[in-house]
Amino acid sequence: MPITLDNLPNDLAALKRIIAAMAQDALTAQAEIARLKFQLARYRRAEFGRSSEKLAREAEQLELALEAVESDQAERLATASPAVAAVIGTAAEAQKPARRALPQHLPREDLRHPAPCTCPSCGGALRKIADDVTETLDYVPGRFKVVRHTREKRSCRACDTVVAASASELAGGTLHVDDTPVPVLAPGTGKTKTGRLWTYVRDERPFGGSRKPAALFFYSPDRKGEHRQAHLKDFRGVIHADGYTGFNELFAGGRNVEAGCWAHVRRNSLTSTPPPAHRSPKKRSIASASSTRSRRSSTDHRPSDDDSSASGSQSRLPREALAPWAEGTVRRLSRKSQLAQAFHYMRARWTALVRCFDDGRLALDNNPAERALRCVAIGRKNYLFAGSDAGGRRAAALYSLIESAKLNGLNPQHYLADLLARIADHPARRITELLPWSWQPLDATCAAA
Repeated sequence: MPITLDNLPNDLAALKRIIAAMAQDALTAQAEIARLKFQLARYRRAEFGRSSEKLAREAEQLELALEAVESDQAERLATASPAVAAVIGTAAEAQKPARRALPQHLPREDLRHPAPCTCPSCGGALRKIADDVTETLDYVPGRFKVVRHTREKRSCRACDTVVAASASELAGGTLHVDDTPVPVLAPGTGKTKTGRLWTYVRDERPFGGSRKPAALFFYSPDRKGEHRQAHLKDFRGVIHADGYTGFNELFAGGRNVEAGCWAHVRRNSLTSTPPPAHRSPKKRSIASASSTRSRRSSTDHRPSDDDSSASGSQSRLPREALAPWAEGTVRRLSRKSQLAQAFHYMRARWTALVRCFDDGRLALDNNPAERALRCVAIGRKNYLFAGSDAGGRRAAALYSLIESAKLNGLNPQHYLADLLARIADHPARRITELLPWSWQPLDATCAAA
């Protein structure tokens, strides 16, 4: 029944209850609309999996459901008075997230990042003008602490150039890490359990590094953190990861530095909202700058110091534009929407994500590790499961050889055939000669992939 002045009660408390109920119904409908739009967008983007006919039918059903919910919502708002509409708008505004400072009771650790003393533009002397202080939340086993990063800012008296210290330091090598589930036969049950295959990829080719590319796989019967600790107990450097919290222990105490994955940010955003009809100039500039940097990192092969300097100068403007745009956008989204969760993913990992802009030796994404895991996905379709934990370890060893061979431009089939034919008579003390980056075939025609 439509709401009119004649059928409304005169009691103020009863009117307030009616308005509160209508506001809650409107918020529930808005959340349902957002959920249906998100699900519909995912179906429209689906390229693999179930048959396209079934996806098309489900998409049609979702469109009908979405149209019905939107119609009901519009009808309720049309019949409501301006006062009720204002209450609904206020309630929706109250759900927007507000950024708060980190709690003052947490212990602080100060890290100073000194700026250079010489102007990179004209060579003149720099004078200190300010400190740029940012705080990040860090977890030490058993407690939290706040790490306060103080970056010196200096200006040149001659040309007024402002120089700030870099927020990241690359003290060692770089690794791309990821993991994937693999079915393993559980003894005595006739069923399979879920094991894990971990991959660690080193690829310095994009910035002209001296070390040969390699991929190392490990198998574990579960996903406990002790396996990652054992695999990387001697590693010190930068670890590219996808934001999985299980890797956080590797960054405790500053022994390793985390680099984020912009590919995951992009995927989360694309799967959370339908594709726009057009992009704003700011979004186009950000996307263009990101693609430019990605192409430069994979083709220039410049020395690391030059690469780092060029990377920072080319990416500073789009990075400075993206941060405030993201902050302003997330405030206009419902806390429970899928798009808001995508923005929260980016904001929570902002420090790790922007490290690649300050050092050209760091990659924009974690795609090298994900590419290394493709062979595992194909294998799951062929052998179905590993026969035991020992079989999982043997599979990890084979995957290490296969993917390392591919990274070094070898044909894996030719490499393994030659390796198996020679290894029985090859001296054990010279086994490194048979590794993919050192291997020389007996038949030179078999070397190329």
